[in-house]
Amino acid sequence: MGFLQEKVLCCLMWICVCLKGNYGEHICKAGEMKEHNSGNCIPCLDLQYQSTPNKESFCRTCGTCFEEMGSELISKCTKTANTKCQCRKGFVPKRGSSSCKCDKGSELDDTRKNCRRCPAGYFNTEAGKKCTPWTDCGKQGVKTNGSHQQNVVCHEGPWTSAPAREGKHLSAPVAVPMTPPLTATTPTPPAFPFTTSVSIRTTRPPGHNSGFPGYTIAVPPVLLLILLSPIICKKLIIPFIQNYKKKADTPCRRPVEESGDSSRSSLVKSSLGQP
Repeated sequence: MGFLQEKVLCCLMWICVCLKGNYGEHICKAGEMKEHNSGNCIPCLDLQYQSTPNKESFCRTCGTCFEEMGSELISKCTKTANTKCQCRKGFVPKRGSSSCKCDKGSELDDTRKNCRRCPAGYFNTEAGKKCTPWTDCGKQGVKTNGSHQQNVVCHEGPWTSAPAREGKHLSAPVAVPMTPPLTATTPTPPAFPFTTSVSIRTTRPPGHNSGFPGYTIAVPPVLLLILLSPIICKKLIIPFIQNYKKKADTPCRRPVEESGDSSRSSLVKSSLGQP
């Protein structure tokens, strides 16, 4: 029992220590933070602040007003408050008041420090962008005038927005000149093949519209003759040539031998003095 009692007491003491560490620690006031080693409260460092009571071991970094981006300083940073900035005249917040941009209808001037209104003939519909020139409506004419924040609106084309009876539309280079070439050239493509087809039909005699039937009739016999040519040569032509040679050789050789023998015998007889 003594061993178990000792273990229970140790556990209770450990729980008490943990509770004391969590709930009995000191809370630092605004402008202070806790030191890492001791846990005591110390003031925030320079350019740092802590605006509320806390148990943090760090302070927050002071903000900066970027004057080159249209921001200006209202109040400096302290240990209990952050820096306060505001956008100069003509600027609007970009990322809070510490960074600003020119409002729509304006742009940065040559010094890159101030905003100026878009000059006449230019506009800007988005903050932080450069001014761009108005659209040139030309012959269409301006329907709605532009401003430093809005582009001009042009009339629609004279071939759609105005009636055709007005004489000024006849001089329009887009609508009027394009119409005659289109209407004049569209009938010509079908006319050409129509005339050629008629001339071909009248000049050709009936029954000779195509040369393919004659070729198709002659092709099978020619192919059959080509396929049978080896057999014809082997069975007919070659034996005929051989027989012809044999017949030609037999009557030619014997008369030559006989004539030769008779001539020789006559010569022998004449030399011997026999008749």
